[in-house]
Amino acid sequence: MPNMTMKNHAIKSVEVPNEGSCRVMCYMEPNCVSINTGPVAGGNQKCELNNATEENHAPFLLVKNQGYTYLAIKNLCSSSPCLNNGTCQAGFTNKGFRCVCQEKFTEETCQVEVKRNCAEIYKSAGKPADGVYAIKPDNLPAFDVFCDQTTDGGGWTVFQKRLDGSVDFYRYWNDYKRGFGDLCGEFWLGLDKIHRLTSDNNNTLRVDLEDFE
Repeated sequence: MPNMTMKNHAIKSVEVPNEGSCRVMCYMEPNCVSINTGPVAGGNQKCELNNATEENHAPFLLVKNQGYTYLAIKNLCSSSPCLNNGTCQAGFTNKGFRCVCQEKFTEETCQVEVKRNCAEIYKSAGKPADGVYAIKPDNLPAFDVFCDQTTDGGGWTVFQKRLDGSVDFYRYWNDYKRGFGDLCGEFWLGLDKIHRLTSDNNNTLRVDLEDFE
């Protein structure tokens, strides 16, 4: 809305080069649902990020302010797109919202429950394909692993794969702690992640060796 601003709901005020930069800042701020922009000295724009819109608060919060522009995002959160008790955050994104998922859920609308390991994925999905899956073995953030779901009954969480020498395994200790390589090719998962996978339950170690010559 030209020549209007929302009052009393700014959570951040900064100078930016243009209105587009203000929109981006709103996207980066989870609680931002509208912006006020207006000219300041030097050719920049004042950018105010608001935590309210004229839809979810009384319209009288909008006041005349010559030269300023008020923009509210389209509130797609009103349709409750986030599943499994996920929190919907409206914002200047391509789809108009993003979901903050509960601890054990992931994907765009929190529709996928994150399993503890590849064996749980295998049992719950009914013979899924080999590939990269997110797992969450503990109360720390989830991470991706490669699951072998075809060898010897499936359910194997792969922590190392070497095929063609495309990845250099002559590394420093920190690399082996963090992990390296490509989960779809050659990789080492990382000692930190392996510790998370094995620290609180019994596991079976499987080693497959093959001569490619």
